Amino acid sequence: MHKLVICEKPMIAKAIAEALGGNCINKNNCYEIMDYKIIWAFGHLLTLKDPEDYDDKYKSWNINDLPIYFDNWGRKVKKGNSARVKQIVSLMKEASVIINAGDIDEEGQNLVDELIEWGRYNGKVLRLDTSDTSINAIKKALNNLEDNDLYVKDGISAYARQVADIIFGYNLTRFYSCKNNNIFSVGRVQTATFSLVCQRYYDIKNFKKNYYYELFSDVNVNNCIIRTKFVPDKENVNLTDGMFLDDSYLKEISNDINNKKTSCEIVKKIQNEAPPLPFNINKLNSYCHKHFGYNPKQVMSITQNLREKYSAITYNRSDCQYLSEEHYKEAPGVISAILDNLDINCNLDMSIKSRCFNDSNITAHFAIIPTNNQIDVSKLSSEELNVYKAICDYYLIQFMPKAVKEKTILQIKIKEGECLSASSVLVKRQGYLQLLKNNANNDAKDENIKELSALQEGRCECLIQSCNIEKKETKPLKPFSKTTLFNAMGCIAKYVTDPNVKELLVLKDKGKKGENGSIGTVATRTAIIERLLEVGYLEEKQQNKNKILIPTEKGLAFYKVLPDSIKQPNLTAQWWVIQENIKEGKATTKDLELDVLDFVKNIIENNDGVINYEGTNGVICKCPKCKGDIVKGKYGAYCKSQCGFSQKYVFGKEISESQLKQICSGNRILIKGIKKKSGNDTFDAYAVPKALVKKEFVNKKGDNCVRYEFVFDMEFK
Repeated sequence: MHKLVICEKPMIAKAIAEALGGNCINKNNCYEIMDYKIIWAFGHLLTLKDPEDYDDKYKSWNINDLPIYFDNWGRKVKKGNSARVKQIVSLMKEASVIINAGDIDEEGQNLVDELIEWGRYNGKVLRLDTSDTSINAIKKALNNLEDNDLYVKDGISAYARQVADIIFGYNLTRFYSCKNNNIFSVGRVQTATFSLVCQRYYDIKNFKKNYYYELFSDVNVNNCIIRTKFVPDKENVNLTDGMFLDDSYLKEISNDINNKKTSCEIVKKIQNEAPPLPFNINKLNSYCHKHFGYNPKQVMSITQNLREKYSAITYNRSDCQYLSEEHYKEAPGVISAILDNLDINCNLDMSIKSRCFNDSNITAHFAIIPTNNQIDVSKLSSEELNVYKAICDYYLIQFMPKAVKEKTILQIKIKEGECLSASSVLVKRQGYLQLLKNNANNDAKDENIKELSALQEGRCECLIQSCNIEKKETKPLKPFSKTTLFNAMGCIAKYVTDPNVKELLVLKDKGKKGENGSIGTVATRTAIIERLLEVGYLEEKQQNKNKILIPTEKGLAFYKVLPDSIKQPNLTAQWWVIQENIKEGKATTKDLELDVLDFVKNIIENNDGVINYEGTNGVICKCPKCKGDIVKGKYGAYCKSQCGFSQKYVFGKEISESQLKQICSGNRILIKGIKKKSGNDTFDAYAVPKALVKKEFVNKKGDNCVRYEFVFDMEFK
């Protein structure tokens, strides 16, 4: 008999094995140490059954079968996981006790509990606190195991959400698809995220710019010329939404103060700036997008390699930016490894204890930081090295002094509550900024700021030498990119107008330092965004130097018919309330299931679901060979007139409907991730249809950093 530990992730299993000490053997991806066997899942090994698993009739989508609902929505083994599940179930049979070592959240509880239920284990089950995976913390947790029954309802809550999602997604996807003879995928998180992009698209499209005016003055202070800006009283009756929409009032002020001798007040403030916290995945995505141009999918792939292939960093899908007290104790070993790996020398102070070391802010995860492993950085790709260095930098600065900045503020009183103002910030002591590439001392390059910072504190005489009224225009919001959409999913509450829903979404994330009224999880958001591109609702386009997401024709047509109850993230808020009641024993899974079923029935019965889109009859575009209708088939797009045209892959990559439309019109398309003939490296290239190639595309290279362009033969069979 043995004690069986079931973990959610391999890194947790490794940490537990190290905490137990002694001679550890790895047999078939299972650690054996003393009387323990430690095995791990790879995410969810089980999934909910599909409708056709219950009845073959559901293999065909028929609107008359809706809504689909089963009293007990069972599970099945995910494709490719049969061997692992059998291995775990086999180990259960000889286990004296099972220790649930899933993440400390509802999903982590459910992930392991469902395996225990699948294996029909009836013995003793304990729960291990895996919120901190440092060795000392795991040792402590192993000595303080709790009864798993105390947490089972958390897992049941997650299961209820799974069932709710499948009832919602399966029924409404089939409803809209059957109504329109085309696939229209619907999902609680997916559709709310998609709607966010559509709403932003319409906000930009319908934006009407306004002109507004600002007053600037050059002020001579001790022979230093300082550019100041007029700051009005917030209650000024001439303001509209905080702006002067005409310049009449500013002209009056300008006439009153131009060439006027007066006095100014100069105040200096010392600011001690703490280093930013270590990364969570949101912050890392933003950093990598800004500095390297990487999107969330790339960041996820890079960090996955750093974690699994090189063991260079900790768990990469974390929503937390904090570390534990145990991490602080382990810091010398981590720092030593970083300095050796990167061959760098910097002044660190181990007596400094950053605000990031705070047990109370640890969630199911902790910040993304380097491990204490020695690695050969020469084996890292340039992308992997960039991200590894960034993660290391944001860890090392936790042991560096605060940056000391001096802020200088100049003010000239014009009227009660109104003044001319200027400010500058000068870095007096670099502190942690020494290690960061973006040094934040760039302000000092501005001569105006140098002049202002050099002035002494106090009151002095000055001359307002000249005034200038500048006409400016309001700017529309920026379109979402993959990175900004990923981050928006973490704080979607700020886009919600209903105050009750907004409050519930924020309350849902109470205590989660990295989330604030969110939908989805950091582990699923990248896949959801990619899914929206895959199903043809969104497309990525180049806008100046940036790539942006915009809705496709298909996406906009679908968005127009969706009821607001699906577009908004209201369901997430409403379901969360019921999930909380399930955790507290005040509700059951049936309460949530039936609530969702009623919602689905209402949509099916009260919406015609007809979408005004040319592709709804299955037609994607016209055939380039015979001008017949190209439709989507099981094995790719083909010509309905049977002329022989079909197209699914270009350079080994499956193309989307929007890409197919482009090539059938003779336009080139960008194909990403083309595999080279040798090795595992990939590259991007433009594909130009040979039969329809346009002269202006021939030999055009270097566009948007894509160096290659190749002609391919379209498939006229």
